[in-house]
Amino acid sequence: MTFIAARPTYGAMLVFAAWLVLMGSYEIVGRLLIQVEGTIVSSETSSGGRAATWYHVRGPDGQIREYIAGSTDKSLPTRMPVGTYIKKNKYELAYMRDGQKINDFQWAFYSILILADLSFARFAHSRFGRGVRSQGQN
Repeated sequence: MTFIAARPTYGAMLVFAAWLVLMGSYEIVGRLLIQVEGTIVSSETSSGGRAATWYHVRGPDGQIREYIAGSTDKSLPTRMPVGTYIKKNKYELAYMRDGQKINDFQWAFYSILILADLSFARFAHSRFGRGVRSQGQN
């Protein structure tokens, strides 16, 4: 019986590195894109392993809008009481809750994750990329 040693290919390592970078940046981008302002007039929380809360928020213009907070880092908290005034501007990680600035996003963790992923991509390129180029030149 012959065993062949499996060796990761350059392309597979770059695809894996790109996937890791996307995973890390997904939470950051998701949080940056949230925009909500107003007073919570009602909320309903689902039960289960991945709970979510549906908030009905009365905006400054009097319109009631829905905001859904999930169980991921990109969402605002899932347990805010009725009557809470929230303001989350687009392209900001922090938000205001009853006039107090809340900066609870784990940006350091995701920054380190993305840097590690980019380092992995750089390693894959330096370790395996030269071989791909030299094989193509033959």
